[in-house]
Amino acid sequence: MIYLILSILASTLLFVTFKIFEKFEITNINAIVVNYFTAAIFGLSLSSNIEEAFNNYDNWILFTLGLGAMFIIIFNIISKCINETNLSITTIFTKTSIVIPIVASSIFFNDSLNTIKITAILIALFSIFLMVQKPKDSTLKINRFNLILLTLVFIGSGFIDFSLKYFEQKFYNTLDLSIFSSFIFLFAGVFGLIYLIIKKQSLKLKDVLGGIVLGILNYYSLYFIIKTLNFYTTNSSKVFAINNVSVVLLTTIIGFTFYKERLNIKSILGIILAVASILVLNLG
Repeated sequence: MIYLILSILASTLLFVTFKIFEKFEITNINAIVVNYFTAAIFGLSLSSNIEEAFNNYDNWILFTLGLGAMFIIIFNIISKCINETNLSITTIFTKTSIVIPIVASSIFFNDSLNTIKITAILIALFSIFLMVQKPKDSTLKINRFNLILLTLVFIGSGFIDFSLKYFEQKFYNTLDLSIFSSFIFLFAGVFGLIYLIIKKQSLKLKDVLGGIVLGILNYYSLYFIIKTLNFYTTNSSKVFAINNVSVVLLTTIIGFTFYKERLNIKSILGIILAVASILVLNLG
């Protein structure tokens, strides 16, 4: 249980950190690049069978290369969405994207997609609709550009989740998840570094320090969920359900308490429906 709690806290702080970056004027993309190198170093230093993984590198290296590019693009968009909209909306778009791997798995892996899950998918989509309804007296910035960014977060997060499902099906017996994740982090960092060099963007000390903190949270959010899954081997669906719902609720509470993110009737109903859909999709 302690690993699950730590995973929830690390995942929640991952979102909240971008609000802190905004306060200290830390450049998101700079910190994100440092974050991925930090997470990769942590992952590779704690992995024991790297040499064995390289014996079959031709099977997975291109896969992790593509995911690395996807990771840094989506993470950067998430950071922008948090700053442009708010914590709860961005988190819900990220977490309800579980509908994408569920639908894709039913198509490519013949996973069951019953009436209950289809209903939960529709509820998840409706919860998103409610969350982006802007109250008349709200300072919430929901314009066309932000809606496009949130949609990219939804699609990108869903694609990444499905890619991890694909890894589980194709590489699980030949490559350890921690090594797989570490190389995704490494390639994400390399792509980000290339971008910074092209843009001739300088790194400030506060960007580096912020990136290190973000990288530690990023790595351990994954590490703790893996440890939890190793302990609850027959209840992985419940683990993901508790984790995702808790992150949504915690970020909403933090946003409301510390960042004055207002909640109206529609957004409260949207959060309730999002939580319900996440529970059903993970447990149904």
